[in-house]
Amino acid sequence: MDRECLEVLRRLDGTTPHIVQFFWVKSAVNRQEELQVCAAFEQGGSLQSLLTDHGGLKTERIWMYLQQVLQAVIYLHNLDIVYLAWTADNIVLDSSHQMAKLSNLSYAVHLTEETTEDACVQAVTGLPPQILAPEVHADLSAYHQSDIWGLGCLLFQLRVGRLPYPHLSHDHPESIRQKIGEDRELPMIPQSWQGQEREVLEACWQEEATSRPSAQQLQALVNRYC
Repeated sequence: MDRECLEVLRRLDGTTPHIVQFFWVKSAVNRQEELQVCAAFEQGGSLQSLLTDHGGLKTERIWMYLQQVLQAVIYLHNLDIVYLAWTADNIVLDSSHQMAKLSNLSYAVHLTEETTEDACVQAVTGLPPQILAPEVHADLSAYHQSDIWGLGCLLFQLRVGRLPYPHLSHDHPESIRQKIGEDRELPMIPQSWQGQEREVLEACWQEEATSRPSAQQLQALVNRYC
């Protein structure tokens, strides 16, 4: 974690129930570029732990979790913060498994002209390349709609239990970045997926960021299936 993460955490006011609560943040002793963060512990584990135990989740539960994390995304976007870390192990659950919360904001980007590119470098080098939008790989740029791409990646993970681009799973990360960022290879949606899943993924996985819906528009689409 670095100064960018500190700036992100400082902007949170704890008003959304779908982001893990952070109690304090301080610089690590003798390590000025590292931060120590104290956050609430959620007893339900992560969505990844559910996938490990059960494989893909039931459709109703997927839509419930997406609806909840979209509330967190809308909150973050109102603060000009982009989350980016859309893996199932970064979404944690309460003990009842009824409430999902975003955790690990160490890759989040506060959209300012001064910091966006450096923060995107950290995301590109630290996160699985399969979950990052083309513009993040190609231009080291992030927009609100970069999270919409990531939400599509989360939906795919919850449905099948693995990351998008499964055919690239054994490729070198730099090769994957090239295919997504430069070659603009889009994730494949299984032909058997119809109806709401295909509609949402097609909206999320538009090549151009400006062609993707806002978080509010995606929320309205997801709400039709909840």
